This record gives sequence, C-alpha cells and structure tokens, in this order.
Amino acid sequence: MGRDKAGIVWRGETLLVRTARSAGEAGCPVIVVGRERPDDWPLPDAAFVPDAFPDQGPLGGLATALERSTGADVLALACDLPLLNSEALRWLLAQDPLAHGVAVRNGEGWEPLFSVYAPAVLPLIHRQMATGRRSLQSLIAAGEFRPVVASPKVAAALVNVNTPEEWAQIARRQPGAEPPG
Repeated sequence: MGRDKAGIVWRGETLLVRTARSAGEAGCPVIVVGRERPDDWPLPDAAFVPDAFPDQGPLGGLATALERSTGADVLALACDLPLLNSEALRWLLAQDPLAHGVAVRNGEGWEPLFSVYAPAVLPLIHRQMATGRRSLQSLIAAGEFRPVVASPKVAAALVNVNTPEEWAQIARRQPGAEPPG
C-alpha cells in the first residue's frame, strides 16, 4: 500500500480502531503490540504495549501478547481486514482449542492472524525465534492447533486488502462504502 494500513480510514474509523472495537465487542481484552496509543484513540480499555521482540515480526508480537496476557489465550488479529466483525470473532472464540490453540483455514491457506494461541505455545515460539524461523505459518505447522475451516460467512469477513486496486474492488462490492482515505 505504500503506507501503514492500520491508519487507513474505512467507514469512518481507522482499520486499527475497527479491529480493536470488533475484538472488544466479541468480549476480548484488547492489547495492541508495538504501537504508541494515538492521542485521539477512542477505546479507553485497550492496552498499548511495546513489542518485546521488535525484530521478530508478527511472531515476536504474538510472544509479547502472550507474555502480557497473564495466562489467557490470545486472539491474534491482523488490522488489514476491513470486513472483520465481532460475529466472525465470536465464531472463532467458540472453537475448542488443542494444546497450542485454534488455527483457521480459509481456502487453501491458514489465517494465522485470525487464530487463537494458548500460552502453552510460548516455548515453541521462543525456539522458533532462536532458530530464525519467524513465520506464523511454520508455528502452526509445528504446533498442536485445532484446525477449523472458515465457513463462507466467516471467510467473507477475512478479506485481506493490500493494494489500492484491491481497496477499490472492495469499495465497489460494499454498498455505501467509499475507498479508504
């Protein structure tokens, strides 16, 4: 996109606010890793924490969230899913995890940033970071995750948008929506 997608405005709010709001509506505490709280942040209960593993990508962010979660499972979310909603999140949270969590399959691939991670996966995360394997996909492959397939309704909420052309497409498919500013 050429810029930070978290700050893109879609339907009157940034993608980061939309993601955090949806998680809160689904009953999840919100921890935003690796960002400063914006001055105009509208959700008072969200915690903003520095990334304890800043050079490890999303895997380091996940480790940070798990360490901050005080023993609770962590719902890891990408902030570039403009159609994400609390209904899809409640579906995910209703799934029965295995030792390391729940991994969602959408079509042919995993959705590691729409999955649930249990604290028991932390040792595996640290081993992977120590050996330079930072991929969340490889974490899922190496761990004990309950695989679940996204229903068509949930899959529709997982549209990841990465280019201006994809933004224009999604805006055309969503009645009343304008391309993000």
